[in-house]
Amino acid sequence: MAKSRDELLNLLDTLDKHMPILIKANPREVEFWQAFWSASDPIVGDAGPFDYDWVLIRFDQILERHGKVPSQDLLSGSGGL
Repeated sequence: MAKSRDELLNLLDTLDKHMPILIKANPREVEFWQAFWSASDPIVGDAGPFDYDWVLIRFDQILERHGKVPSQDLLSGSGGL
């Protein structure tokens, strides 16, 4: 069952607060993105169809706020490898 928007917001806020730790623990880009995807995938899975796009927009905002923007390689699915 999908989580409410308030529950999703709580999960997103927690991810946002842990970003500095995630970045520091994963200094290589590939490692960071793997760790980010591991942390963010459950949130996407908890989003219902009406919140899915909203969650993705929030991910972009969190990443931008912490100076992380996916490279074209990552966006195209090659994982930057």
